[in-house]
Amino acid sequence: MSQTQRLIADHINIWTSAQAEKKSGRGRSSNNVGNIFGIQKMRELILELAVQGRLASNNLNEKSSIEESMEIHKEIPFKLPKNWKWVCLPDITKYKVGKTPSTKNSSYWTGSNNGYSWVSIADLIHGGTISKTSKKVTELAQKEVFKSIPIEAGTILMSFKLTIGKVSILEVPAYHNEAIISIYPSKFINKDFLFKILPARAKAGISKNAIKGNTLNSKSLAKLLIPLPPLPEQLRIVSKVNELMVLCDQLEQKYINSNQIHKKLLKLLLDSLAKYTDANKFKDTYQLIYSHFDILFTTEESVCDLKKTLVDLAIMGKLTPQNHKEEPASELIKKIQNRKNKFIEERKIKKEKLSKHITENEKLFKLPKGWEWTRLNNFSEIKGGKRLPAGETFSTKKTPYIYIQVTNMKNDEIVDENLKYISLETYNKIKQYTISSEDLYITIAGTIGDVGSVPDRFNGMNLTENAAKIVFHDVNKEWLIYSLKSSWSKNQFLDKSVKVAQPKLGLHKISTLIIALPPLKEQQRIVSNLKELMSLCDVLQSHIQQASMQQKQIADVLISQALN
Repeated sequence: MSQTQRLIADHINIWTSAQAEKKSGRGRSSNNVGNIFGIQKMRELILELAVQGRLASNNLNEKSSIEESMEIHKEIPFKLPKNWKWVCLPDITKYKVGKTPSTKNSSYWTGSNNGYSWVSIADLIHGGTISKTSKKVTELAQKEVFKSIPIEAGTILMSFKLTIGKVSILEVPAYHNEAIISIYPSKFINKDFLFKILPARAKAGISKNAIKGNTLNSKSLAKLLIPLPPLPEQLRIVSKVNELMVLCDQLEQKYINSNQIHKKLLKLLLDSLAKYTDANKFKDTYQLIYSHFDILFTTEESVCDLKKTLVDLAIMGKLTPQNHKEEPASELIKKIQNRKNKFIEERKIKKEKLSKHITENEKLFKLPKGWEWTRLNNFSEIKGGKRLPAGETFSTKKTPYIYIQVTNMKNDEIVDENLKYISLETYNKIKQYTISSEDLYITIAGTIGDVGSVPDRFNGMNLTENAAKIVFHDVNKEWLIYSLKSSWSKNQFLDKSVKVAQPKLGLHKISTLIIALPPLKEQQRIVSNLKELMSLCDVLQSHIQQASMQQKQIADVLISQALN
């Protein structure tokens, strides 16, 4: 086993566990899961070793069929095996830059499936093939702009502007834009070999800053250096790269399968905690999770799932002891109702319809002794925001009057990003639609059911029509936030939403939300307990993040060692 092979094999756990951020697409694999940083780096290492002649066996009796390029600079990127040659891209290929017909001329473009495929950088599937494109051009564009037949299927395409070195192979005849070249290998280089090494060599080419990203120009393309082995060795390299990439795919798929099983198992266990009413079954599941905590909670996503479950369990009364000597929630409801009646008599609030009785089927779970099922409007009022009046616009400068939008509602509070301001004249027209630092906000359009507190600096500011405020009485504010963030409430919000292009949640629907109300002192214990647990979860997430960063750093170091 070579030193490089040993380096990879001895640290295989690093290669397969260094996980990067989630992405929607991943090149060789289409699964929408976190990209495995280590395996991605391993693929890059394989290609780099291939172009340096350190991957397949080298037969010095095999000779290159081409002389070295006359255009090579004195400073070559790295030393090649004796029978390899440094050549420039034009020495071994012909390439052609594409065109874009005028977008202002509708006769050049067709909105139907008819016409000729036209490839943009967005259509390129790196390392893959192109079977369809998002746009097509007409026969008139062929005649007046391209003045040639489409590029034939099987041709290599490579981006050289903005996104450098993105390569694909055409599966259908097509044209392409001016940020892409179509490449035609000569007899000196194998097409598959060129396809595999082009991305790395293109990125190593001379580039200049463009408006978005980098770009190669015609001069730098002409001087792009390509390492050229004898043809038999090119074929051996292609075979070896394909073999190793299959192994990388298998490692990646093994990780994906393991990750999916892990997520299913974790969901099953956490869901079971919330569903079990039998104390012994709950205790057994809890003990199982506790015993395997270090295996179950190894990713940030798993800790997020744990946080959600802890909130649900707390809102069910399963995380705090009950004190039956404390005043029950039924007495708290009476006090709240008496207070509301007094406000109604004083005409501070309007009399509401009696809350609909909660049936046995509506009760979400078995309540602890001393708790009561109630509706949100029995201890709160829901009031909507207001859109800007017709003809009014946001102020172009800061004023004392902030107009709070849903985009400002993040991380359970209101943030200062991209705040909008209104004039005094506009404020006077909608000044009754404000929110207080004593209230809670809830999003009711587009994003449904996000709940949070209002910082003091936003006290008395105007509220968008896409959110509402919850004015509550005689309950713990932080407990109410946790309760409204629980899956029990979230599911009700979704069920009560109007399913249209932009989902909407009516104010009356919010007010009828079913809540499990604990005694006031227990609300305080729930909040205290959850804060402590959430803090521990945050520490765990921080450790996971640090470990992930260390794994990525080690993977990078291993790459450097392998190449050096």
